[in-house]
Amino acid sequence: MVRLAGLEEFLEKRGNTLLIKGEAGTGKTTLALQLLRTLARDEPAYYISARVSKEKLGRHNPESAKAVEEGGFLDLRLGNSTHMLEQIIKVLRGREKDRARVLVVDTWDSFAKEIEEKERIKAEKTLMALADTSEARIIFVSEEPYRTTMEYLVDGIVVLRRIDDNGLLLREFELTKLRGTPIPQHKHLFSLEGGKFTAFDYHLRPDYTRARKVKPKKDLDDAFSLGSDALDSIFYGIPKGSTFSIEYEPTVHYSSIRIVDLMAIINALNLGHGAFLLPLPASPLNEVSSLIQPYVSKEAYLNNFAIGSMEKSGNRLRPPFYAVGADDDEGLGENVTVLLEKVRKNSRTGGVLVVESMVQLESSFASTSDTVLEGLSARISKIQETSSDALLVTLNSAARMKPRVLAMSRRYARIMMRDRVAVIVGEKPSTEPYVLERDEDNSLLPKLTRIV
Repeated sequence: MVRLAGLEEFLEKRGNTLLIKGEAGTGKTTLALQLLRTLARDEPAYYISARVSKEKLGRHNPESAKAVEEGGFLDLRLGNSTHMLEQIIKVLRGREKDRARVLVVDTWDSFAKEIEEKERIKAEKTLMALADTSEARIIFVSEEPYRTTMEYLVDGIVVLRRIDDNGLLLREFELTKLRGTPIPQHKHLFSLEGGKFTAFDYHLRPDYTRARKVKPKKDLDDAFSLGSDALDSIFYGIPKGSTFSIEYEPTVHYSSIRIVDLMAIINALNLGHGAFLLPLPASPLNEVSSLIQPYVSKEAYLNNFAIGSMEKSGNRLRPPFYAVGADDDEGLGENVTVLLEKVRKNSRTGGVLVVESMVQLESSFASTSDTVLEGLSARISKIQETSSDALLVTLNSAARMKPRVLAMSRRYARIMMRDRVAVIVGEKPSTEPYVLERDEDNSLLPKLTRIV
């Protein structure tokens, strides 16, 4: 999450004015209330409403509306533009202890549309001057879709939008102007879950110094747990005897994929299952190992786990690393089968969680893609027969074999990047989109926020 992308810093400067624009239902009032509550900790604040009563505002935005309870609320639904200007001047020039330091006008359009253009410009210039001389911060809310005179006068503009992304409803806000304040990223995804305005920052390199062991999650009925209550509640684990595919766009950072697949492996090993991993391409084996070994027992790591390497067998890899790329490409399926039998034999439960990168297979055996697909099909058939194993496949959205793999998958999810943030959504079964981040307290665990 991000601290409202510089908006709070911008409004901490006395005398600044902000215009929040967007169509109905985009979250303008929620953002305005949240900014009001943040800024009005120790200063008088007022909310001027031309749309809803104080009671209705509290019902619709119970969390953010606390700012209204703590400050002043002026109901001007039945007032006119002249009355509104009088009230603003009154609260900005009142007694020192009651004088407004933060003011929200929701919505400015309701008043401005009543004024002739020349008079509107005059009124808006008056409001800017009042903000400057009184050192108050004024937040204007507007639903006017076109450019208005107000935009040339205010110090900052934020535009809220709802985006239809191939049938998914996403929310985005754009900072088009913040006078005197840097804008390192002008577009951000946000959510209104829980009645709060939550903005999301761009993907950051994970800080694994905050990673620590967690209590393993029990299997879900007849499915391997993904090692996270948040993920399990959405996808219901990885059903035994089946395949779960995770498609990711080329721009998705591998660390976002690892939030899902490595935690599933760690959890399986801590429950006594076997696990086999064919890592994502260009993933150093020692790096992958360092994200698993510290969080499982030594016995499980050496006996119940195998990491497939595309190196030749002559390199003398030590457990849990094993070569699966034989001198002749057709030996791949046989090598994987041998490794699966090894970890299955040591598994206390008899079950094995298999995690394979389809892109790794495609890039290593491009000339024999049919053979690779046949081997994968054989493993899927074997898993379905045993009913104690499960296969988690990660595949790039550009993978040539994607249609065939998805056809063999019972569960299917996608990870994509939007405004430099990872978003995960289920396709089989269908789910709402969630922002995928790492937990602030334990970087091994995912944190999911539903985009509402």
